[in-house]
Amino acid sequence: MANFKTRSRYVILTSNDNSYTFNYMHPGTYYVYALYDNDGNNTFSSGDWISSANTTFSLQDKGVINATTQINFVMP
Repeated sequence: MANFKTRSRYVILTSNDNSYTFNYMHPGTYYVYALYDNDGNNTFSSGDWISSANTTFSLQDKGVINATTQINFVMP
């Protein structure tokens, strides 16, 4: 039953886009991760940049949250 409370959403943005809005999300705690796909193969691979720290936020009913993460680690 715990897996029914988990949902992943993926968003692909160009390198000059710096924001995205999700609509109709349920209240709860969310995690934000970021990947810069340096070679454009749509997966984690050597040379890609990722965010190494967990960025979390809690969304309340009818709330609006801004979350920021830093892409700061190069995959070896």
